Amino acid sequence: DLSEYVRSTNIFTTTTTDPIGGDFSLIYPANNSGVGRISIISTTGLQNYPASGDSFEVQTRASSYGDNQQYICFAATSDLNPFESGSGYVVILEYNQSDLVLQEMDNGSQTELGRSNASYTNGNLNTTTVTWNTDGTITAEVSDPTGTVGTVSGSDSDYTSGGFGFSGTQFGTNVAMYYDNAKLI
Repeated sequence: DLSEYVRSTNIFTTTTTDPIGGDFSLIYPANNSGVGRISIISTTGLQNYPASGDSFEVQTRASSYGDNQQYICFAATSDLNPFESGSGYVVILEYNQSDLVLQEMDNGSQTELGRSNASYTNGNLNTTTVTWNTDGTITAEVSDPTGTVGTVSGSDSDYTSGGFGFSGTQFGTNVAMYYDNAKLI
């Protein structure tokens, strides 16, 4: 059920096929090449939303990495679509650049808060852990079954709370992107 989310709910869907945890996974299905960057954001209705001082994690995977990117959005306004509109913070798993990026969006303008190299392994389950300190320091660490893939940090205090959601960019065809187990830790 995606009733708590807005934006691209006509493309994102839930699936019972290979859920990462629980009974369902969120999926940006394959065969959407040309759709570009899409997102779904929730600002009301979920049990918890991360705020400054919290840590949270999200598990992700893609059926193939290639030129694709997965995004985790927090402190988000309902119109957040990375690189295009809205406000909030975004952790970007840039498979196409082998990078991990932390970015601030401010009414559609982007500021890169941090970037580091990441060693993604095609098909592996990634766990992204975000630590959002009250002093504005944000650290994102991605790990897979082999260990730490990459870590990025940055600092910004423009936002202390807001919505939560996911985004993806499919530059390649026939690539499904999964998101699951988003939770405060």
